[in-house]
Amino acid sequence: MPAISQLTSSIHRFGVASSLSALLAGVMCLLPASSCLADDPIQALQQRLDKLEQDNRELRSALSKRSSDGFIPLLTETPPSPDELEDDDQQASDDQSEMGSLVDGYIRRMTEQSRAMEEMQNQKISTLESKLAGVLNKPAPKGTAANGNFGNTGLLFTSNDGNFKTHFGGTAQLDFIAPESQASNIVVPNGAGTPLTQDSTNFRRLRMRADGTMYGTIDWVSEFDFAGFVQNTSQANANLADNGLRSIGTLNGGVQGGNSLNVIQPTTVWMTFKEIPILGNVRVGNQQDWFSIEHITSARYLDFMERAPIMDAFSGPNNNGYTPGVSFFNNTPDKNAGLQMGVYKNNAYDSGYSYSIGNAFTYGGRVIWTPYYDECSEGRYLVHTGFGAQYRTFDTDLALNQNGQNVRLRSRGDLRIASATVTPNFTDTGNFFATGQSLIDPELAVVWGPWTFQAEYTAGWFNGARSTQLAGGIPLDNVFMQGGYVEGLYFLTGENKVYNRQTGLFGQVIPKNNVNFSECKYGAWQVGARYDWMDMNSGLIAGGRNQNGTLGLNWFLNPNIRFQFNTVFSYIDNSANPTIPGPVGSAATGALQGAKFTGEGLIVTVGTRMDISF
Repeated sequence: MPAISQLTSSIHRFGVASSLSALLAGVMCLLPASSCLADDPIQALQQRLDKLEQDNRELRSALSKRSSDGFIPLLTETPPSPDELEDDDQQASDDQSEMGSLVDGYIRRMTEQSRAMEEMQNQKISTLESKLAGVLNKPAPKGTAANGNFGNTGLLFTSNDGNFKTHFGGTAQLDFIAPESQASNIVVPNGAGTPLTQDSTNFRRLRMRADGTMYGTIDWVSEFDFAGFVQNTSQANANLADNGLRSIGTLNGGVQGGNSLNVIQPTTVWMTFKEIPILGNVRVGNQQDWFSIEHITSARYLDFMERAPIMDAFSGPNNNGYTPGVSFFNNTPDKNAGLQMGVYKNNAYDSGYSYSIGNAFTYGGRVIWTPYYDECSEGRYLVHTGFGAQYRTFDTDLALNQNGQNVRLRSRGDLRIASATVTPNFTDTGNFFATGQSLIDPELAVVWGPWTFQAEYTAGWFNGARSTQLAGGIPLDNVFMQGGYVEGLYFLTGENKVYNRQTGLFGQVIPKNNVNFSECKYGAWQVGARYDWMDMNSGLIAGGRNQNGTLGLNWFLNPNIRFQFNTVFSYIDNSANPTIPGPVGSAATGALQGAKFTGEGLIVTVGTRMDISF
């Protein structure tokens, strides 16, 4: 390679070898190692230049050493002439220009390749980021128990696309009830209540449920209660006195039932179709009708062990609070107001849970309005108002064995000793006949940090009320009954009740700290007091008057477990059952016999509940 040798000689002659070597080295350092090929001419040139530079340094070092020793180097060549030097200078300039063009071209090509590689790498990174975002945003597969999610509400399975969800849960409420004292002049009906005022332990509720969402727009629930029981009247014992404490009619005697049987009762079994134009949400199935905030609130979230007596008398007397029907509910865009309406089978006064015959229906609903809701605290401070109204028709195609009667109102105490069929009532009208019933129910609730205040009033009018539909029945005039409650509660540990703006109801309490004794964490604590009253005296009906004062303590170990402690002071003011003259059923005379305490005085009862819900 003569040209390269001349170029090298010229570079050394003009002292530019070091500069060019540094430039080439810098360029090579900027390039990826994988882009440098061993047979690259520039690389070969760089290697030769490095070798020549090394030889030059050694030669200079040797000449310097010989000069210092006093030797003068011998000239073996004739010094170049001026013309030769000028030719060499021109050659060096041409070679240097050629080398610069070569280096510039190479750097330009490498820069273009580097940019192309950088753009390709950026595209790969963008693709990976998109895939990662998709993985993060897409619900994880939960097709097996190992991939399920167990949160505050229980075990939840979700499909990959999120359109199908299934939750499994349940509720177990174990009660211990102890009547502490009873005024001496308070009489249990027909003297048969001695064992019914003793201490008792029973499962108040024992429910299993499955609920979820299908196809993204249909919610569903299927829940059953295993804790109920009724008396087996087929095993009658004629030797037992008639005490009125049974699930059949109470007008004209009867036979005390035999043993008690556990029954499985459907509670909420419905489907809700969401995103319906105008209507919003449409619910079909066995459900809690939209009436009364305390009635609709789940038993898992009640402030006291039992609802107030207006629930027993009006909202869910004998049907366990659930009725088959069709309803809809929707809210304004700001969620400050809502409308809830429905049409249901009126099974309120049938002593049954899922079986009802006859031409009896319920029409009505509830309007809710939240005039104040603190958005910043997500409802830690709010004011809720509501108004419910219903009209009910009753079965008028009565069988003879019903004695021409289709209505009976009663309310139990604020603590339940046993099942409804064997617990003495605090107020009770006995059986009578009516063609219809009108109801109103205004409600108010205020949450102010850890404080909660709630009040409700229910009034009912019965149309066409008679002692019996049969010939000779006595008109009962205008039958009007009423009741209500007011309560206040306070979280000692600072929590607040959680409000659902869509339904206008309160839900699950989430403690700030779950119980962990080793870490000195003791859950959430709440104290409360309630006053409630019930008046079932109207015209010829003497159903009785009852007032209750309740003191309560709630201990939330975590969102799923709590213990409740209630003490109830009940004041009874009930006269004896009146006798209605004239034909009543098949008897010449008869009594509107209610199974209730009579007399006037105070009953004190204490109760404790272990509540597990998930």
